[in-house]
Amino acid sequence: MLNLILTLIQDKPQQPAPPFGQQLIAMLLPIMLCFLIFWFLLIRPQKKEAQKKQEMLNSLEKDDHVWIAPGIYGIIERIKGDQVIVKIDESNDVKIRVMKSAIIGVEGKASIEKKEDNKKENQISK
Repeated sequence: MLNLILTLIQDKPQQPAPPFGQQLIAMLLPIMLCFLIFWFLLIRPQKKEAQKKQEMLNSLEKDDHVWIAPGIYGIIERIKGDQVIVKIDESNDVKIRVMKSAIIGVEGKASIEKKEDNKKENQISK
């Protein structure tokens, strides 16, 4: 029994500590991994969505059917810089002026196909 206690008390030979560079890499690796996951799950999709919205805003033309941020549906009557005049009621000729950034969507593919047809007709007529 005494022999067992003496062997447990004796100092075991310690292994030398790994070099500082390896310790640093071991500490930074999980942080870098978390950043990469954060980038691919949050930042990258948000940038793509912002780019798609900017492309949509740049491609707006007269007579496009659009949705405005508070849920108003209308037809673009005129684009002037970063402002857009939207007709929301044709019978009473009600128009509102909004910022381009307030437009959240363009109605369906029909308006896009109509634009492409108009462009083709313009090229043929020239």
